[in-house]
Amino acid sequence: MKYSILVLLSLLMLSSCGDDDKKLDMNFQLTYDDQPLVMFQEYEYAEAGGIPIEFSRISFYISELKMTIDGQEELFKEVDYIDLTESHSTLAKAEEGYTYDIGSTTGDATAVSFNIGLTAAQNATTPSDYPSSNALSRTSEYWSGWGSYVMIKIEGNMDVDRDGVKEKGIALHLGTDNVMRSTSGAYTDDLTISLDVQKIFNCGEIFDIVETSAIHNLNQIDKAEQLADNIDCGLQYNN
Repeated sequence: MKYSILVLLSLLMLSSCGDDDKKLDMNFQLTYDDQPLVMFQEYEYAEAGGIPIEFSRISFYISELKMTIDGQEELFKEVDYIDLTESHSTLAKAEEGYTYDIGSTTGDATAVSFNIGLTAAQNATTPSDYPSSNALSRTSEYWSGWGSYVMIKIEGNMDVDRDGVKEKGIALHLGTDNVMRSTSGAYTDDLTISLDVQKIFNCGEIFDIVETSAIHNLNQIDKAEQLADNIDCGLQYNN
């Protein structure tokens, strides 16, 4: 009888501790010129009157996701892979965005930080080093010729000659240690991180997407770095 009572008390204590947990998440939203970005919807490239363009995929790795809890920074996720394609396949979904589950805490979360891309140590590994449950096991996101993961993908099509047919594909695949970028901001329960894709291509200088519609070679690293630099231009924390 005494044993049963002790077990019951222990379960009640565990249950009460769990009830105090606070769910941590953040919402990712893609925009284009401050409007919700919808996959396969036509936009004007980089500026008004630009080349007609549509997007078919936007995805990226994140790493070292840390939260400041009660004044102390804690690591919550070493690495993860975020694909925003399906969550932006319709206007309704794009307006809702993609809610990313960070974890839970009993403390007070006030800030978040993470890398878009991978650390040098993570990028020095290969998919075969990991079980299938790990985000770094994705063989489709690794280029052996580069010795690097593809950290960011932006894909789509454009109508270069403006004849109503989007005849030229876009495959901007950013890899190597050079393209990792860090970001941080204040955290609240309703945090939304928006990324204006137009600003990735126009942050003071318009990226020549006709000349560089694909990034697949190591001699294009400077172009990959330019786009990675511009990500910070398009990121906004909305609390």
